[in-house]
Amino acid sequence: MKKLFKLFMIGMVIPLLSLFSCSDDFLDAPSENQLTPGDLPEGITAFDGIAESLYFKPWFTFNDKFLIAVGDMYAGNAFTFDGAYAQFKDAQVTSQNPILTEGYTSLFSVIDQSNNLMSLVEDRKSELPEASYKNAIAISRFMRANAYFYLVRSFGAVPIINKAGSAAQPKRNLVTDVYKFIKQDLEYAIENLPATSVKKGYVTKFVCYGNSCKSAFDIK
Repeated sequence: MKKLFKLFMIGMVIPLLSLFSCSDDFLDAPSENQLTPGDLPEGITAFDGIAESLYFKPWFTFNDKFLIAVGDMYAGNAFTFDGAYAQFKDAQVTSQNPILTEGYTSLFSVIDQSNNLMSLVEDRKSELPEASYKNAIAISRFMRANAYFYLVRSFGAVPIINKAGSAAQPKRNLVTDVYKFIKQDLEYAIENLPATSVKKGYVTKFVCYGNSCKSAFDIK
């Protein structure tokens, strides 16, 4: 009898707990360990922060080994006993070189993340201040142009991927077409980026002018 009474009481208590523990107020508790839209300064959106992230992690693998290999090693300004680096030092790089592969994939990672941000911003355009929208697109297109500049100089003809969700194995484009694509991205960035850097080391329209000149010299 006692056992039946305990089961009866448990059966009554559980429904009562479920009624009180799932109220809307309980679910709407403010976050205590991360920023929310209400915490951002006036005129600043979450997309501004996402755009800033393109300055950092996407370029890590490129800066880690590849830039040294195609720069100082190829120029003869550095010495190494490492076999992968030595191929660059001796100008005998094979297609199986891991540093070469890392450099190629890292630059397309920058392009992919730039395209993803632009797609996200376009989808939410109506919700964003015009300045935030143009800034995010301009930074993304500058980063994409910069990545393509290194790609075309290092690998020649490469695929042009101009939007998120492109084909898994796109065809390569002519070198001249890649430079035209770079020029278009830089022209948009020049038009929409500020003349002075909002933070130390951040891109301005004059940086884009410089990169545009480099591209023009390469074409000639």
